Amino acid sequence: KETEEKTPFCVLVCGGGNAAQVATAMYAARYQTIAISLYADEAAKWKEALGTDEYELTLDTGKVLKSRPDDITNDPSVAAKADAIVLAVPSFAHGQYFEAFQPYIKPDTVVACMPARSGGDILMAAKLKEKADAVIFVGFETLPWACRFTEWGRKATVLGTKGSILAAVTPPAKTPKAFAALQGLLGVFPNVSYSPNNLGISLRNPGAVIHPGVMYGRWCPEKWDGTPVGEKPLFYQGVEDFSESVLLGLTNEVQAVRKKMEEVVPGLDLKDAVDLKQWYLDCYGGQMTDT
Repeated sequence: KETEEKTPFCVLVCGGGNAAQVATAMYAARYQTIAISLYADEAAKWKEALGTDEYELTLDTGKVLKSRPDDITNDPSVAAKADAIVLAVPSFAHGQYFEAFQPYIKPDTVVACMPARSGGDILMAAKLKEKADAVIFVGFETLPWACRFTEWGRKATVLGTKGSILAAVTPPAKTPKAFAALQGLLGVFPNVSYSPNNLGISLRNPGAVIHPGVMYGRWCPEKWDGTPVGEKPLFYQGVEDFSESVLLGLTNEVQAVRKKMEEVVPGLDLKDAVDLKQWYLDCYGGQMTDT
């Protein structure tokens, strides 16, 4: 006998930038979706910009989605309604959201950070306190799409969708539940690929190597005497031999940490904590001429 029972699902999307607005529009087409921004008056501005209209999202498939979130708010008590919470905000803001949701979040909520960067699971445990053990943390390696606004608060475009995206679940036993919810929200692509633990995702984080490494290589005392430069230097294109040596030093230190931890903790699988070159090969395979 066919069932007509409804299975409600509520997703809370955190943030008001490109990725958060794209996620909100995408999920709202199918599920109860609430957007929340704790940044200044961003939520009120977004609500005003959208008015009574539908948000228009142009996908990289050429399809256009039109949808409306059920609410756009800055009230963290909406976390009590959420079956899943997606943080599509920079990682420095994650702690603020975890702290605000702590009184309201319900057990078995899937909390996904896109991207988690390093130590996202540890940060959530610290901020959610006694509730942390009952919540499911998902650390994504990166954002699912490249996207941009075409009209802030009203229209956005997905420029490209990744084929797959690594994610790890804490506790690992909840992986099937978490992956089912998140794959359902994202669609066919990106394929949510299993990574054994969030420590591997943390150690894999390229931002922790590239950003400080390149900045140090450009502005450290050995390379810069404090004199203003004539024009703005390029970031990636400005990398030379000295900066390369800094980047290699950093990524090799991460590999040393990985090796030591796998020795100290029997059975710990940090296979995804690859070095920087391998990360680029994994992410941009076929798009580079000199490897």
